[in-house]
Amino acid sequence: MAAGSSGFKKTSFGYGSGGLQGFQVLLSLLVILLLGVSHCDACVFSVDLGHESLKVSLVKPGRTPIAIVSNEFSKRKSPALVGFSPQGDLLLGEDANAVITRFPERIFNRVMATVGIKHDSALLAKTLEQHRLPYKVVPDPNGRETAAFEMADGSVLIAEEILAQILKYADRIAEAQANSVCKDAVLIIPGYWGINQRLALLDAARLADITVLALVSDHASAALQYGIDKEFTNATQNVVFYDMGADSVKASYAHFSTFKTKELGKTKHNGQLEVKDLRYLDGIGGATLDMVLVEHFIKEFKEKHGKDISNVPRAVAKLKKACKKTKEILSANNDAPVSVEGLHDDIDFRSSIKRNAFVKLAGDFFEKAAAPLKELVDANGGTNDTAVTVVELIGGGTRVPELQSYLEKVFKGAKRETPVLGRHMDGDESVALGAALHAANMSTSFRMRKFGFSDTAMFEMQLTTDVEPVMKAPKKGEEATEAATTTGENEDGTWTKTVLPAFKRLPSRRFLTFPNVTVDAINMLMHYGRKASSLPTGVDASLANTSAFGGTDIARFDVSSIQNLTASTDKYNVTSLPKVSVTLQFDTSGMFFVEKAEASFDTEYIAKVRVPIIRNETVNATDAADANATDDNATDTTAEDDDVVAADADNATDVNATTDDNATDANATKAKKAKKPKKPKPPPIEYETVEKLKTRRMTVQLDVSNLYYTYPSLSQKQFGEAYKRLKDIDKREAAKKRREAAKNTLETFILSAGGKLADEEVELVSTEETREDVRAQLMDAEDWLYGDGDSVEADVYDAKQAELKNLTEPIMLRASELTARPEAMKKALAFVEETRTKLEKMPTLKPYLKPEEIKVATDELEAYEKYLADMDEKQNALKPTDELVLTSKMIYKRGQQLSKEMKLLNERKAPPPPPKPKADKKKKNATNVNATDANATEAEADSAESTESESEGGGEEKVEDGEPEAKEADGDAAADDADASSEKAGEKTTTHDGDELKRKRN
Repeated sequence: MAAGSSGFKKTSFGYGSGGLQGFQVLLSLLVILLLGVSHCDACVFSVDLGHESLKVSLVKPGRTPIAIVSNEFSKRKSPALVGFSPQGDLLLGEDANAVITRFPERIFNRVMATVGIKHDSALLAKTLEQHRLPYKVVPDPNGRETAAFEMADGSVLIAEEILAQILKYADRIAEAQANSVCKDAVLIIPGYWGINQRLALLDAARLADITVLALVSDHASAALQYGIDKEFTNATQNVVFYDMGADSVKASYAHFSTFKTKELGKTKHNGQLEVKDLRYLDGIGGATLDMVLVEHFIKEFKEKHGKDISNVPRAVAKLKKACKKTKEILSANNDAPVSVEGLHDDIDFRSSIKRNAFVKLAGDFFEKAAAPLKELVDANGGTNDTAVTVVELIGGGTRVPELQSYLEKVFKGAKRETPVLGRHMDGDESVALGAALHAANMSTSFRMRKFGFSDTAMFEMQLTTDVEPVMKAPKKGEEATEAATTTGENEDGTWTKTVLPAFKRLPSRRFLTFPNVTVDAINMLMHYGRKASSLPTGVDASLANTSAFGGTDIARFDVSSIQNLTASTDKYNVTSLPKVSVTLQFDTSGMFFVEKAEASFDTEYIAKVRVPIIRNETVNATDAADANATDDNATDTTAEDDDVVAADADNATDVNATTDDNATDANATKAKKAKKPKKPKPPPIEYETVEKLKTRRMTVQLDVSNLYYTYPSLSQKQFGEAYKRLKDIDKREAAKKRREAAKNTLETFILSAGGKLADEEVELVSTEETREDVRAQLMDAEDWLYGDGDSVEADVYDAKQAELKNLTEPIMLRASELTARPEAMKKALAFVEETRTKLEKMPTLKPYLKPEEIKVATDELEAYEKYLADMDEKQNALKPTDELVLTSKMIYKRGQQLSKEMKLLNERKAPPPPPKPKADKKKKNATNVNATDANATEAEADSAESTESESEGGGEEKVEDGEPEAKEADGDAAADDADASSEKAGEKTTTHDGDELKRKRN
């Protein structure tokens, strides 16, 4: 199964001509601009998933383009917990953490330590024992040998499913903050993870419907966040990042410098980083110190009360929570209390501990924790300012003062001008923010400023083949490939070559060739270095060359059909053994895949070639010698390439023809001056076609077959089954949320309605008997809600609420109408009077309106006024407790037709003036200058009259309150003039009559 098939989006960085410039990543500190995408809500996110907690960073256009996501409880860090309640409800994050002391065997933590390794591995067994985890780990029922978790009901969930639930939770809170769909993400992994864990994480991401843009190591993300806002133009920096998490310690070495680019003709200096080294220690961290305190107080409880609680999951879970707080207090104080109510058998436990005692209990923990830093510094130039600019502390575990003292001892005696330990970054969030920058770059929706970035391959990878390979020189524009280390021929006749050295920057391409291949298939095995100083966590060095899951072997594949493809070219005569070329690619996520495999070989074939014919004719000795030389050259060229020969011959003919033409023109010119004899033309060259034996180099693509990883990724069937189980859980959770929402809505309605029954307005519009009946039914519904109706379906809650609304709504409506109806009536009557005034002024202000058009609005006004009077009289005749015949809503609705009629009248515009008569062209051409002047004078007069006419009757005035300036008589006269103008215009003039109003009304 290929790496790219596990929910992974394969990307390319463009392989340049060496240097970090070949791996430029475009990143931005302040402004992230959205490019031309199909939607404006584009977003990507990163997930920093640890053993105990997770942090999510969101990238979305806006005022704060990169931000840490807050969960539903407004916390920036969420517990990495998944669990199930006794009722089978899914519990995630804070919900799971809230019940972990009640149901510790139902809550799964440290899920990251269970994926990608065998269920019976020593590493997993140590994790379960060290942290006293009560849940049961079983083998995958599909026979994959991976870890799975047994539920309380006996069902089994594989580790990838549990991890997928955490990723779905991260996606959910990211989408909630972005208010849009977010499915593209960069996932942060420990730098010491191998291929197995990465494949398992990609399977989990696929189950969670997340598109993985890239996997990025935590130390590289932290380095990116550190360097993005700094300038390295004047001096380079070598920065060590020391990170203590819950269960691991890492020390990485990053080199910061600059590279130059040309933009708009100007030279710019851009920052860049390269991770040079990494040292780590898995299995110890901040949680180790928590367990030191837990073990201490378990002994103390046994001494005080004579009871051993080490195997009591609830008691241990309670003590873990308390000891975590105690450790945090000791970071700032010399002593700290611990208090747990009802720790076991209703016994309250209270104690305290001093910092010195805590350090003594920790034993050699701090010395071990500082060892990766010492190894890193010793291997990279020492402790001075040049070798190490600063040691940045990240991770929650670095807050312990005793640990900082041990880290400073590593640099004891070093001559330094600056303090070695620094806290210039947010220890908890810097990794997530750095990965978010990487996510923005990997997405196609954002444009970034330039910053060079490359991650590092932590472990050496080798390729063992049954045919001896050699390193192939890269083509122009491809990445330079240093010579690979060959261990020579193995005892079994295979060959091993290092294709990816340790700490090689990523991405990387490797080119191998196999000359003179005589077999039909080349068998290849990718594995970690046989003599490597370090291996990924969970890899057993004793399982070498076995292709067993959990060993050093990574993947097997074959490059096949070599001889078959050669034989398929039987129409050619193959004259050489094939040379096989294989291109391997290691991407930014540390995954590898075979980019291409091809075979090349020589073939001979018969080609038809055009050659000039040499004839024995008597010619000038010089011309003959030239012709022979030309023929010889043409023949030699033909031997090399027939097409080139033909082209040369044609060109020669063209040149001769051109020369002849030029000579003819020159002779003609000279003939006018002096008549000289013309030179005879050379005879034309004739050609013939002959057969010739030629050689051609052919290249064919080969099959890459039987590619499989030793890690047993989910098959298509297994993936489908796991995906269905997750979807079933999602459906149950959706139904649960809808049920809870409906229940809460019903509960709120019952309490609200019961309280309103005591309002004075309600008492005025209802009888005591009616109120008591409604109150009794509300109380019955409340009892049912907390009894038999505690866990019914959402539709039942909705039906119960609808039933209660039918009882209370008439009463509540009458109560609200006590004030709403008089207010609506007051506004309606004011609207009637205002409209009447406007209609009375309408003939004056809009004289082009016909009387029947205004009459439509007047009739509607009278009808509305009558409706208000009649309905108000009927309503006033009723008792306050009777059903309403008139409501404020009815008043407003009935007045909408009148508003519509008035809008139509107000929007009517005056008709355009009649068109001017066209001048007679013949008469115009026959006129003299005086006539033209006269016509011009008359035209000016006509224009003046037209302007005067428009000012009198053609203008439009907006209808407003108050008397218009024009008198009514003048308005009538203007209307008559407008009608007369319309009659003169005839059919060519568009008239604005009542038809348009009728159409709008209809």
